[in-house]
Amino acid sequence: GIRKQLYTKGFGGLHSLEELWLDNNRLKSITPEISNCESLRYLNMRRNLLVDIPSELGAIKTLEFLVLTHNLVQTVPDSLLMLPNLHTLELSCNRIEQISGLVISATALTDLDLSHNPLRCLP
Repeated sequence: GIRKQLYTKGFGGLHSLEELWLDNNRLKSITPEISNCESLRYLNMRRNLLVDIPSELGAIKTLEFLVLTHNLVQTVPDSLLMLPNLHTLELSCNRIEQISGLVISATALTDLDLSHNPLRCLP
């Protein structure tokens, strides 16, 4: 059958993993153990069926690029916006209605794509 959740316990031992490409699948969620990938710089999960972004992604201090376009995401955890090295956050084509005011404090962020979301207001 189609795997609807990414079981990342296997990734827990991949402390040197820097890039993870999981785009164009049918993943509905990702388990919090992804945070064990402490060297991860690039994560691409575009074109899946993700509804939630686990707040544990905010524990990956090395994360620079996060691509979650074309999913079903409704909220962005504050922990993501506080990542010290996150330069690019691509969230277009989701179901995000609002973004936290913490986005203003995301000093490392150079590219933020929130296009094609039902945003109601900006911080």
